[in-house]
Formats: sequence, C-alpha cells, structure tokens
Amino acid sequence: MIAEKPKTGAVRGAARTVPVAGKPRNGLMSASIVRQETVKSVPARTGVFEAMLGLAMTCIAIGSAGAAQIETDRSSRTDGVEIQVGSGSVERFLFASRAVGERYRIQVRLPMTYTIAPDTRFPVVYITDADASFGTASEIAFLAETDFLDRSTAPAILVGIGYEDPASWPYKRTRDLSPENSIDRLFLDFTEKVLDRPAETGGAAAFLAFLEEELHPEIVRRYRVAGDTAGLMTNSQGGVFGFFAFLQNSRLFDRYWIGSPAIFGRGTYLVGALAQRIEAGFDRPTRIYMSLGALERTLSLNGAMPMEMHQLSARSFSAIDAQLAAVDDPNLTYKAEEFAGETHNSVVIPAMSRAYRFLQQGGQGDE
Repeated sequence: MIAEKPKTGAVRGAARTVPVAGKPRNGLMSASIVRQETVKSVPARTGVFEAMLGLAMTCIAIGSAGAAQIETDRSSRTDGVEIQVGSGSVERFLFASRAVGERYRIQVRLPMTYTIAPDTRFPVVYITDADASFGTASEIAFLAETDFLDRSTAPAILVGIGYEDPASWPYKRTRDLSPENSIDRLFLDFTEKVLDRPAETGGAAAFLAFLEEELHPEIVRRYRVAGDTAGLMTNSQGGVFGFFAFLQNSRLFDRYWIGSPAIFGRGTYLVGALAQRIEAGFDRPTRIYMSLGALERTLSLNGAMPMEMHQLSARSFSAIDAQLAAVDDPNLTYKAEEFAGETHNSVVIPAMSRAYRFLQQGGQGDE
C-alpha cells in the first residue's frame, strides 16, 4: 500500500494532450434527449442536519432496497416517478449521443441536501458501467453523506452511464471503454464466442467526447453544478477508460478512480504513454486513486479465459503506480491501495467506497 501524500515541487509547465490512439474528437453534432423520467424530491425539513438524520434513520429501518432496485428492476422502463427511499432521489433519462451513435440510459442521484439547500451547487461524479454499479455507488454516496463522524466527504451529483437496453452492457462496454488497438485478438475471439456476436472495440475516444461535449453540458443545464470539472469513477475495463481519459489530459475530469485496470497484452502501450503525460505536468489540482485486489496478482483463471488477464493487468498496475508515486508536482495528489484477500470482483465494493471519499474530500458544495 502506498500512503497518500500531496506532491511537492515545481510545476513542469502547462499540461498538454498526450497522443494516444483514438478517433478524432472534433466536429461533433449536439446530442438529443430521448426520454425523461421525473425526480422524486427529498421533502424539505427545518434544517439540513435534521433532514439527513431523518432519512438516514428511514434507510436503516428498511434496508438498502432503494439503491438495489436501480440495478435490478429492468421492468420500470416507462416515464414516471422513480421511488427511492433513504438513499436519495434518482432521475433517469435516455440520451442520444451523436459522437458514439448510441442511446444511453442516464441515472442521476441527487445529494440528500439538494432540495433542502436550494442555493447550493454540487460537484459532479460520473461512473461508467452503471448497469452493474450504480446501485452500489448510490449506497456509498448515501453512507458518506450520513456519516456524522466524518464530514470531510463533499456530497456530489452522481451520474451513471448505462445503456438503453441493460442486457447489451457486456458487449457495448467493450466498444466504449477500450482505446484503439488495446485488446488482443485472442481475447476478442474468446469474447465473441461467449457472447455469440462480433466484438466492437476502440471507441474510447468517441465515448470521452460524448461525456465531455454532449452529456456534461446537459447535466450542467439540468442541475446546480459546482465548478467546471468533474470526477470519474471507473473499474476493470472501465479502469482502462479512466486511465485513457487521464492520458488524454481531459479538460473535464480532474479526479479519477482507476480500479483494477484491465491493461494487458497489446494494451500495455498505454502504460508506455504515461511518461509523456507526466512530463506534460499538471496545470490544475488533480486527484488519482488506484485500487487492486491483492489476489489478482496470484490467483489463476485456470483456463477460464485464454490469458491470465488479471495477473498481467496487475503488472501494468505496478508499472503505473511506480511512475505516479514518483511524481513531484504540487498539483497531483495520488494514492494506490491493494486490498488483501480480495479478487478482481470482491474488491469492487471496498475500493469504490474508498475511491468516492478520496475523490470528494474537502467540503460540502458551493454556496
């Protein structure tokens, strides 16, 4: 485990975009809204603390079914109010991206104080793979907001990006979250056999353009957003995308969770691009949290996949960690953690909780 420490020393100059293989990101047409579902607001109370405490007690009484429903209820696909109790209000809408040529199912969890503090603006955190992870992320955000022993985690507007048909997530994520030429043909052949369909890859540049130039402006239009930057939470193949966005010096994202990034085989060229990105320097405060399950280094897939992808990815994790930990720049705050006894799957929940708090350290929003 590498302890978190703010970096000190001279800034190396203005940051620049590091060329990593990808599609052009200019000349995009505006996206369109397809369908909206309304928000169930948190009722106003006499004070913020009273409201949060009341909702916390409600959630404790009924359990975590609220956020779990976001993940598992695939039948609620028509317009209407999404009932959420305790863990916060959620709005869903479909959003058509011209950059990708895809319709995305966007889920937005509002902080519990959003309607109680109408003059407050909140930071935004985006999370990929929302069809599988948005419920968990919502619970983590709720628990952070109601942790009265530690008030250092700023509440955020949580935006999950999923697909109109959640069943398409396993193969469309491979397209959207992979940079060009980053997945071995052997692995693609295996994926196509399992999914019984051709595998599309190399869409990370277009997906990043969608987030920066289409979705984020819509989120800013709809909600009280603080600042002009956002956090990005990614894991596994999503972690590859998060690392790619960092290499591209995204002007939107300045806070990253890069969890168990699946960088192996031909995709290791991304690790090779890191030195150039570091040399470009950091022209604004940037926070990066990386995580890995310690068992990813040692356990074998025993032929379940054509490559020992987790072991190979763990080597990439170490190479990235060594370079970022050595950076001496006051604008970079970096932390990496390996979780003992955890695998690629089991590490997700504890790592996501640590990551969210790391990304959101430092306040309660902007008045």
